[in-house]
Amino acid sequence: MALITAGQVAAAYEALATGERARIAEHWAEDMRWLVPGHNRLSGWKNNLDEFVGFMAEVGRLSGNSFRMDRIGVMFAENFSADVTRNLGTRAGDPDRVLDIDVIHFLTWRDGKVIEGRGAIFGDGTAQYDSFWSDTAGVPRGDNDAHHQHGEMRPMAIRSVIEKYYDCVNRGAWQEWLTLFSDDVVGDEQLAGHFAGIDVLRGAVSGLSSGYSQFRMYPQRIVLDGDAACVVWRCVAANAAGTPIAYPDDPQRLVIGANYFQVQNGKIVYMRTIHDSVPFLPFTSQSS
Repeated sequence: MALITAGQVAAAYEALATGERARIAEHWAEDMRWLVPGHNRLSGWKNNLDEFVGFMAEVGRLSGNSFRMDRIGVMFAENFSADVTRNLGTRAGDPDRVLDIDVIHFLTWRDGKVIEGRGAIFGDGTAQYDSFWSDTAGVPRGDNDAHHQHGEMRPMAIRSVIEKYYDCVNRGAWQEWLTLFSDDVVGDEQLAGHFAGIDVLRGAVSGLSSGYSQFRMYPQRIVLDGDAACVVWRCVAANAAGTPIAYPDDPQRLVIGANYFQVQNGKIVYMRTIHDSVPFLPFTSQSS
């Protein structure tokens, strides 16, 4: 395998800075993954090129396009590279909120393109990173106390629960997924109907595990409102026999749906799933 060069690393980041998907795709694989560090609205895995490009667009939007990465040094081996950067930016609409941290990105390459990347932040930079992207930075102490006294959650905390939901689903971590729900959770599921109680979800886990050979839900848009959240997602899945979850007359059509959540005291207390049932016929029509 050819040695990764500093020029390849530089070209990949230069393409990324343009925001042009076609140019980015010349250096970043379609099935790439990227792990954003910290515990904030942007943190977690981005599981394909579209999610990664969407993440970078959100970085630009939230920073008023001020965010930049100044390279300090690059190290490389056969199919790996590591670059140290100084990440700088100012939060849009809040000139007093400034980001200035050192970050290392560890990249895995395949056929000349980045297939996986992981970010790591030095020292107390993680706290600065989380604060910079938070929707609630600068909230007066008294307001913060009032939130806790009334058992309410900050938007950032609710978003963390929701993002954890999809992270668990995409890792197949169903037992961890169950911990996100209250014991008296109630919900309405498009395929299974109304349910009440955590025991129903425990029973559903075995069906999900055995009924799908692949199951991924990629959030496309997350909207928060008080203790509620709505997530528009894209599903990539296949039944136990490997038949894709797809529209039979248009396999290329994206399978899109939405979840509505209510979150209280760090737990999901209500969930509703809404989507077209037709693409899921390969799952629902499987013999028991």
